[in-house]
Amino acid sequence: NIEDLSLLFQVRMLRAKNEAALVFADGGRVSVTFARRGLKLDDPDFASIMTCAEGAVLKLTETSVPRLRTDRAIRFGDATIRSGNQSPGVTGAYSIWLKRVSGGWRLVFNHESDIWGSQHDPAFDAGEVDLIYSKGESASESFGVSLVPTGADGGRLVIVWGPHEW
Repeated sequence: NIEDLSLLFQVRMLRAKNEAALVFADGGRVSVTFARRGLKLDDPDFASIMTCAEGAVLKLTETSVPRLRTDRAIRFGDATIRSGNQSPGVTGAYSIWLKRVSGGWRLVFNHESDIWGSQHDPAFDAGEVDLIYSKGESASESFGVSLVPTGADGGRLVIVWGPHEW
């Protein structure tokens, strides 16, 4: 049964990864999957947040990069992220990267969705948007991504790691 295999795949995937998702009233879905293990405060990649060079993306040497999937065109600031980027009629799949820029950070969407966190190739970038960044007192032990609803057809993507929030 195809449906049983799909559920089995989902269960196996969630053993290794976390998933955050927004499901809209019309059934549309946007999700982000990211590593469950390997991105803690004592991880070497965490220390690289503060040393990431201007114009460079934050590399994740211990895991794959977070992956965004969407079954519809969505807007992040001035960037439109479309479904069907891998093949027509199929849910869109993108890797997402944090990029250090003068005075802050940007979120980069890249067409290579299933790659290791150290393999960013800017030739495949689909777009990027400015991020609001803050460094607070409280610390999230592990890297995390959430999709927070902001209305019937909108949401906010939030990335946290240690005291950092994007």
